[in-house]
Order: sequence, then C-alpha cells, then structure tokens
Amino acid sequence: MKEIVASLIQKEIKNHLKKEDIENLIEIPPSNVMGDFAFPCFALAKELKKNPAEIAKDLAKKIKSSEFEKIEARGPYLNFFVNRASAAEDVLGEIQKQKDSYGSSNLGKGKVIVIDMSSPNIAKPFGIGHLRSTIIGNSISNICEFAGFKAKKLNYYGDWGTPFGKIIAGYEKFGNAKKLEKEPIKHLYEIYTKVSKNEDYEEIGREYFKKLEGNDKKVLAFWKKFRELSINDFNKIYSLLNIKFDVISSESEYNSKMEATINELKQK
Repeated sequence: MKEIVASLIQKEIKNHLKKEDIENLIEIPPSNVMGDFAFPCFALAKELKKNPAEIAKDLAKKIKSSEFEKIEARGPYLNFFVNRASAAEDVLGEIQKQKDSYGSSNLGKGKVIVIDMSSPNIAKPFGIGHLRSTIIGNSISNICEFAGFKAKKLNYYGDWGTPFGKIIAGYEKFGNAKKLEKEPIKHLYEIYTKVSKNEDYEEIGREYFKKLEGNDKKVLAFWKKFRELSINDFNKIYSLLNIKFDVISSESEYNSKMEATINELKQK
C-alpha cells in the first residue's frame, strides 16, 4: 500500500523526488483519525518553492484513487485514508483465488535457514524457556517454509560435562531404580540437586566425568540410560506439540573430536 501512495504522489510531483525516496518518507500516523498513511511535504518545499501546507492542499485536490476513501491535507501532511470495504473485497477475492497458497512467496527460494530451538538438558526438567523456543522456533520455521526457504529445525541436547559426573556418582549413592523408571527426570533432578549442595561432589563429579570421557563401561552405561530416559520424556512433549526436528545433535558428539581439536589449537 505504501508503494501505491508513493506512485500517486510521484505522478503529481513529476521528477522532484524519486519514488523510493517518497516511500521512505511515508509515515504511519499515531491515530487512525489522522489516516492510515501520511506524507510530510517538507521535502518538497525547496523543490517546489512553496509552503509545505500549500503543497499538501494542492496534492489533496489533485490525487484521486479508488484505493482511498479520502485524501486530505492536515497542515504540512498529506493524509491517506484506505478504502477498507474495497481493500477487504480485494483481499478476500485473492484468498478465494489462491486458497492455501495465499501469502506464500519465493523470497527464500534456493536458500536454507537453520533454526536452533528447544535444546533441553538431559536429566533436568523441560523448562518454560525450552517450551518457548520450541513453539516460537516452530512458528518461524513454518513462516520461512511458506516464504520459500528450506527450514532446518535443530535440537541440540545438553548431555555432557561435569554435572553428569555428579548425577552418575549421586545415583550410585542415592539412586532408586523404580523411581528412575517411573519418573526419570524428577528422580535424576532430585539427585542432582542433592549432590550440588555437597561440596565433596565437585571433585567426585570431575572424576566420574573423566571416566565418562574415557568410555568407562559402567559409567557410560549409566549415562546412556539417563540420556535415553530423558529424551523419551522430552519426546512426549514434542508429540503433544506435533513438532519434529530435522537435525538432532548434542554436546557429547564432540567428545571424539576433542583431541584432534586440541592438537590443532596447539599447532596454531
């Protein structure tokens, strides 16, 4: 609609201002009582050697368009009032014509957009922040797909680090297999909260995580079980939301790449 307003103005002022410059000057009034679009005529005062208010009056008399109910001058501003009945008729006609493709475009044709969403931590509750980024990310993905982009939804699990050493050590000390099967996230989070209050588990956690990095069979088995139970729990939420990811990754995937990365950093 701004483009239409700019075209109507340019037609009357000839080459005194470029169309894109007119479009950039068009404003949205603070109240719809003042119209839907407003053009400040100050920019034309020097070119036309007239008072901006006079320019607005002249243009209001000259410009005619069925797109607008009325076009009026208010001081130095030229205000445009959209013909809502006509606009609604045009929009509804386009919707009937285009059906489900209405509003789609080829803006992103041949382009890929990656949307990082959700990314919860293993053995911890699915928080409101995770829910927020999941819902918003999915909405953005749908919008991008409708605009022609190839959207890639990425979920990146936090499943590595000293906290997991603490949880595994804590489970060996306080864990309950029945509670783990019944409410895995709740039970694991209870353990993590308990060991986090105990300073002794800072060092114990590091020792256990070192074992995890070294692929200790017993420690690794605990980690795999906790991870699987957590992901199954998260998937219940994703299933309710009807959300699927294109790429699922995690921190632990980079454990095997760590040594090579450190060596490269040393060399450089």
